[in-house]
Amino acid sequence: MMAAMLRKLTTGQPGWVEGIAAIPVAMFGVWALVNERLPRTLFFPLLLWFWFSVIYVIPAIAQAPIVGASAIGTRIVPLFMAPVAYCCIRTPEDLRRVAFAVGIWALPFAGIALYVTMMGDADLPSLLRPAANVSEQRVQVLKGYFVTASAVFSTPTALGYFGLVTAALMLTLLAFPNSVGRRVLPIALLGCALVLIYLSGRRMMLLQVFIMSGVFLIATRRVAIAVVIAMMLASLIVWSDARTQIRGGLDSRSAHLLQGDVAGETLVQSVMTRRIGEYVIDNTIHHVEVAPMGRFLGARGQEAIAAGLYQWNTTDRDDWIETGSVLLASEMGLLGLLIQPIVSFGAHLLLLA
Repeated sequence: MMAAMLRKLTTGQPGWVEGIAAIPVAMFGVWALVNERLPRTLFFPLLLWFWFSVIYVIPAIAQAPIVGASAIGTRIVPLFMAPVAYCCIRTPEDLRRVAFAVGIWALPFAGIALYVTMMGDADLPSLLRPAANVSEQRVQVLKGYFVTASAVFSTPTALGYFGLVTAALMLTLLAFPNSVGRRVLPIALLGCALVLIYLSGRRMMLLQVFIMSGVFLIATRRVAIAVVIAMMLASLIVWSDARTQIRGGLDSRSAHLLQGDVAGETLVQSVMTRRIGEYVIDNTIHHVEVAPMGRFLGARGQEAIAAGLYQWNTTDRDDWIETGSVLLASEMGLLGLLIQPIVSFGAHLLLLA
């Protein structure tokens, strides 16, 4: 967040400025590893993915040093966040303090998003508008129908991911049995998180978070909270439909939430056929066939886009990267597809061992 603000305040808003955030993360990560012995359920999966990423960043540095350097900051350094979190969060009270320190920002950000929905962002300072010359790949096309908020972040997508993190933290707080009397603020921040996700245009993220939140709250016998959250979201959708100025192609903002990727499709049809079948499975198989061992880290990500070495398009499958699995297959090949689930679920596997 601070790096994005610094980027917007820098002349020309160069993307490399945001990479500065990797420096303190790496420093605190090394400090955590030196001063704390991590449990094997956390250490071994992180170590495996760290060295696997290092192997794939070496050809990136050799072929495109700018992309390689960016990939180190965006793909490898974030691994150090896990040991930092392990050292800093030991008790439920620690988690509560961290969650509120992060989530409290959702309140002013939600206010900014609501203002942008009503008034647009033309009157806002550059610090509260998307960074200049930022490409969000295909998402830009759909979002072009209406203005989406980014607050202090570089893109609306980054704001949406902040909302995702906030929602996860608030749901975790609500899971504590001793959270009676401390529910008002987590519920309010969870509602703000959904506001950020919806008004930043992240429709699939919104549906996933909303469904998971509902299932979680009902399963933990917090039906009343689930009903309140559902009513808040429904009110937001109705309100934003009445306030959003549509530039063309859509009848309302909620139409963007429900439509598929092709005219005449519903979102359900699009998810079941086009997104899962074509965007994920077919494209993933294609990239494994074209480059079984992958290319290099950052070759088809925002790192290469920022360096001008790759441009997203749907006319060539080699440049059609819609989902994480396709990006993983394109950059790290079949081994990446096989190792990544082991790393993600490694802690659970080691606990059972």
